[in-house]
Amino acid sequence: MYAPQHTVESFLRQNELHHITPLKVLGLFGSQLRSAPLRVADDAAYLLWSRRDASQYDSAKYPTADVVFYPALAEAPTPAMLEVCARAILDEARGRTFVVKTIETRLLDALRVATPAARFNYERALCTFTVAGDAAVQSPTAVSTNASHQIRATTTITDEAQPLLDAHNVYSASELQTMFADGNGRCLVSFDGDRAVAVALSFPNSPSLYEIGSLYVSPAARRCGHASALVRAALADLAARGLAVRYVVDATNAPSIALAERCGLREVMRLEHWLVADA
Repeated sequence: MYAPQHTVESFLRQNELHHITPLKVLGLFGSQLRSAPLRVADDAAYLLWSRRDASQYDSAKYPTADVVFYPALAEAPTPAMLEVCARAILDEARGRTFVVKTIETRLLDALRVATPAARFNYERALCTFTVAGDAAVQSPTAVSTNASHQIRATTTITDEAQPLLDAHNVYSASELQTMFADGNGRCLVSFDGDRAVAVALSFPNSPSLYEIGSLYVSPAARRCGHASALVRAALADLAARGLAVRYVVDATNAPSIALAERCGLREVMRLEHWLVADA
């Protein structure tokens, strides 16, 4: 039984940060995303999934997969719920190769028990950072005083930003259009003189929680302060608008993790990506 989008969204918003990945993909993919309710006694959850080709990122990273699953489980799901979720994933996968993106590592154990012959390949993890306690956030003016990398923030994807985003190759044009459709997203570009050399985006994962991501600095401009200036400017803008923040970085990207920590952010969760295929 598939669940209506508004019902799923209402459930996810009860704990936005915990369910932020399902919330994000629900907003990005809309009708391309399917969902089903899961229930064991009083323990409620949802399983969301889409075709791999719904996402430019997944199409590039996981070309052998057919479907991508996004479990939305409680913070402490029962063993019985983990078993139900694992079985729902396998029932929908129907023997196809799939990706599961989860912050609940015990779900992988349940999947291994349910399909002992399958091959499980850990692919990557994405870290979510948020503002740590009373960490101070610098103002955009404070981070843009270096004339070698002035920052320009716009509510649309500019011509200067597009080549940098293309080089980063995470989001498709339609995904970017969805992110910026309500006019509340920000495209921040750092300049070296009159040349655009770095980009970052901030955009809503929910009405009150905004993601800072797609941080990319052209190779010739790295280690010159552009990444730090962009992240601090994005943080300051979101703070000024009273919005909650998540900064997303690959778990293997040590420089970006160090940058997050220098900016007063702390890691709160890791979303693991696993590729599962029949043996």
